[in-house]
Amino acid sequence: MRRLRPNTLSLGLQGQFGVARGTSRIADGFDQGPGYALRFRYMLSRAAALGFSFEHQRFGSIQPPLNVPGDFADSHVVVTTVSAEAVFYRHRERDLHPYFLFGFGYANPDVVYTPEISARVNEGAFLTAGIGFERFIRPRVSIDGSVRAYGEIANSEFTSIGEVSLGIHLYPGD
Repeated sequence: MRRLRPNTLSLGLQGQFGVARGTSRIADGFDQGPGYALRFRYMLSRAAALGFSFEHQRFGSIQPPLNVPGDFADSHVVVTTVSAEAVFYRHRERDLHPYFLFGFGYANPDVVYTPEISARVNEGAFLTAGIGFERFIRPRVSIDGSVRAYGEIANSEFTSIGEVSLGIHLYPGD
């Protein structure tokens, strides 16, 4: 069993799959795709942590590519986000324990038409909430899985994103 002391820093890397919905330019033309996240957590107590997430999510086009001269056939959206999260753990004394989180952040979505041409759309602040689990496989290594939802209103348009993430978390200083 590991000690989970306050002032411990952890580093996580997760792969994820996301789905976009809403009334925005992002949700109107793009639907789902893979991504990855780099997550840091600073333990405030045995039951709470302050988290910081850096995510890169790609959403593919809803329409199949068209080979029309002058048209951008292979467009996709790349959403880069930075967020701060409050993480609350339950049953932290067990090897497998659930947690829930909420937070806020900033999103930079870009529609990529070609490697040289892109356009920024619906950039702005968002709210996030989610649930997850963490399972320790070694005293300083855990498997971390979560389901997260994001909501953003920018330019009077709503974007919601749901993600399923799975990865590892390292506790190097404990």
